Amino acid sequence: TNTSIFDAYVEMRQIIRSEGYLGLFRGNLLNCLRVFPSGAISCTCFVNLLYVEPQATHNSTYLCEAWRVASCCAATAVATTLTYPLDVLRTRWTVIG
Repeated sequence: TNTSIFDAYVEMRQIIRSEGYLGLFRGNLLNCLRVFPSGAISCTCFVNLLYVEPQATHNSTYLCEAWRVASCCAATAVATTLTYPLDVLRTRWTVIG
């Protein structure tokens, strides 16, 4: 709605006045330090899990798609588990200021 866009604009101007333009990017470095390793871990796990795909005797298309979904879920779970401490640090540092 127009009020939410206007409120975001007002808040952005307030941040620029009080902290300068760099205040708009506060916390972004910590977020990047969490997101980039998470993406790398997730991609690496997914690709490696695809190599261990079980061989199907019949209906291999269904198994192939099911294995891809399971591989994606497992890769995301591994990446989230390994990068969760970074997310906690990011949240605490953002709250502290």
